Amino acid sequence: MRFLVVPAFVLVAASIVLAQQEPTFKSSTRIVSVIATVIDAQGRLVPDLQQEDFTILDNGKPQSITFFEDEVRPFTAVVMLDFSASMTANLELLKRASEQFLIRLLPQDKAQVGAFSDKIQLSGKFTGDRDDLIGALKELQFGNPTRLYDATYQSIDELKAVDGRRVVVVFTDGDDTDSRLGAGDVLESAKDHETMIYAIGLESTFYIGPGRMQRTRPDRTLRKFADETGGGYFEL
Repeated sequence: MRFLVVPAFVLVAASIVLAQQEPTFKSSTRIVSVIATVIDAQGRLVPDLQQEDFTILDNGKPQSITFFEDEVRPFTAVVMLDFSASMTANLELLKRASEQFLIRLLPQDKAQVGAFSDKIQLSGKFTGDRDDLIGALKELQFGNPTRLYDATYQSIDELKAVDGRRVVVVFTDGDDTDSRLGAGDVLESAKDHETMIYAIGLESTFYIGPGRMQRTRPDRTLRKFADETGGGYFEL
């Protein structure tokens, strides 16, 4: 699943603000980084794009792109897994999928793993040791309900002091049910700290009583998180 984070295009738009105070003139330049993941109508990643393929608009006005980059760069990630009750039947599948992501980390990439339910757990340190990361998956515990927003926010908070590209990868099968924070808090923090959110939504069915099963749908806000942070959303 390396494709989730590698093909990110970094664009920098510069806008000039001039302020006049008699008898002097002052100017300042504001640099804005725009990280984008480009997909086609079928959800497939679009590689090999050039600077001329992009247009940056600010309130409808085109801005010049002063720097463009398309290359493989190291990243630091928090891989946050939904371990709530609705995921009980799929936990082993979820762990195996997470392992596939972790074993594809490149030597300079780092990550830590975590889980959320009624509590939020993190493995505690960023490392590039894939064996340690896969081993940490076995220490995570499940519970109920689902603190999706709190967990995503805390993941962003863990990445604040990290240099370079920051990524949160969230696996979940349902809606947030018990967070203290809202979706707006998550988005604001992600933008402030230039953190990309990739979300994988799973549909699952779980037991809720004698002869009764319930089907889940991933939280609709996940796609908004991905769109507004330059990440990606994938639904299984």
